[in-house]
Amino acid sequence: MNKRNDKYNRLKTIVILLAITLLVLLGVLIAQSDFGKDIIAGSPTPSASNSPAPSNTVKPTPEPTPTPEPTPPPEITDPEQLVLDITKLPNYVSRTTVSEGTYQKKFSDGATITYSVYQNGKKVDYKPEYTLAFPRAVAYTE
Repeated sequence: MNKRNDKYNRLKTIVILLAITLLVLLGVLIAQSDFGKDIIAGSPTPSASNSPAPSNTVKPTPEPTPTPEPTPPPEITDPEQLVLDITKLPNYVSRTTVSEGTYQKKFSDGATITYSVYQNGKKVDYKPEYTLAFPRAVAYTE
């Protein structure tokens, strides 16, 4: 019987606390509505003395001036000007020969790659026959 009374007393306490909280909340809401009336009453009402008179003249909105597009530089098509010396590029890593047809590159981050070039199943010392040159990327877009 004692446990039952404890549960009942706890439940009663919780219900009373909830009721008090609800009453306080309602009181705050009612008080807030009274404060709002004071704010509205203090605002000025428009009259002829403080309102601007409408005018019959309409000022046209000026047309915006278009921003001129920059003229792109002329396309370079001369192969001699398009050729880049690959060894002058900032990220270029030269290769070292390990053995005939096998090369190694050491990168600035410490990575190393070893590779071999094969032609007809045999390792060869590869040298390109000609230099590849490509125009700027703009030439490939519309």
